Amino acid sequence: MTLYRILLMLALFLPALALLGWYVVNQINTAPAKNIWPRWQVHQANSTATINHQVYQNFLTHYLYRGPQGNNLVYYAKVSKLVSGEFYMPKLLSNKVCTLVSWLQKLWW
Repeated sequence: MTLYRILLMLALFLPALALLGWYVVNQINTAPAKNIWPRWQVHQANSTATINHQVYQNFLTHYLYRGPQGNNLVYYAKVSKLVSGEFYMPKLLSNKVCTLVSWLQKLWW
């Protein structure tokens, strides 16, 4: 094969390879099409319901401490089963999200 043929093949092959690479990268970096399920569109426009985070705040007040490097840490070993059993998630999950106003639902999700 002569040098001319090799250069000709590269001249034809490289642009095609670049185009293929651009297509693959675009497919990877694009978000999926917007498909909002009807279940997530249900809300109560005039709802006065709120989410009470006081249980979580009490937990943080009682078990949170400042670590030696200035970061916040939690005394997990001191958390009793009673506290963890009646903790934040069961109370949070008892709220029906569809009964909240739209902006509060967004904070929930």
